[in-house]
Amino acid sequence: MNKILTCYLKDVDTFNGRLKWLWQQKATLRTKKEGVLETLRTYFKQQLALQQARTKKRLRTISTNRSQGPELGMQ
Repeated sequence: MNKILTCYLKDVDTFNGRLKWLWQQKATLRTKKEGVLETLRTYFKQQLALQQARTKKRLRTISTNRSQGPELGMQ
């Protein structure tokens, strides 16, 4: 891999230094990534539940207004 990188990068030592840090921190970064993804999953599940609840309430309100007749319905 170093031979490939030396052909394209002027500052290979700096780049390899960053890669070395990345490989050392791989487990920590993976754990953080999994935590962030879990937070996002939870957030989107909550938003979906809220949206479904609002939709049900809106449909219930519309059906209630229609069943009350034209004098009490939507105007």
